[in-house]
Amino acid sequence: MALYSVWDWSKNLYKVYADQRPVSVGVDPEPPRPRNPNILGAVPYEDAKTLPANVRFMGLSHVPRGEIVRDARSTVELLGLGSEAGGTRPGTLAGIALASALLGFMIARWSR
Repeated sequence: MALYSVWDWSKNLYKVYADQRPVSVGVDPEPPRPRNPNILGAVPYEDAKTLPANVRFMGLSHVPRGEIVRDARSTVELLGLGSEAGGTRPGTLAGIALASALLGFMIARWSR
């Protein structure tokens, strides 16, 4: 049984998943190959392997069990990132524009 660990940002714990694929003891997983690391290194939530399909949730753990992977379904939403680190979501930009317009309207009305 292969085990996978995914960091849960909201709980500060690892979510542990398992599938029925047989794994030999002592066989290390192949490390991920970063696409384009910068001077500080690779971005973990972009370059880590993704969680395989058809795995079942086993529980939460303070330490990782098995192979550390990322859950591609939830990482971007939980971190609030766009397509790259430091990106912004379209909803954030729309909210800023709406708040700015409302503030401008209120200032113009009060200054009469």
